[in-house]
Amino acid sequence: VRHQDVRVAQALGLRIDAATALPDIILANVGDSGEDTALIFIEVVASDGPMNEVRKTQLLEYVKASGFPTKQCYFGTAFEDRADSAFRKALPTLAWGTFAWFRSEPKHILMLFDRPFPIVSA
Repeated sequence: VRHQDVRVAQALGLRIDAATALPDIILANVGDSGEDTALIFIEVVASDGPMNEVRKTQLLEYVKASGFPTKQCYFGTAFEDRADSAFRKALPTLAWGTFAWFRSEPKHILMLFDRPFPIVSA
């Protein structure tokens, strides 16, 4: 944790504690108001496990304790490639409502929807 990271986290209401099991990356998309600010929690499979249901629940509890709105949080896992064995191994354990990002395809995101997909009739 870098010093400027602690200041930004405190401004968002997050308590950064080295003893807390935090994800590899926390991104903050800071908007003009608190309602348009989002936190993105990312696990990198090369360093640790994927964003599974247990990990997502732990991070949601961390966010709730900070008072930050959970509806403004996103969770994902970064992988090297879709064809990589690490992705194939982790896919069955990825949490619903999260995303997967691949370094080999940086402009694309794979979403695991946790609600029914809207059907649009013609």
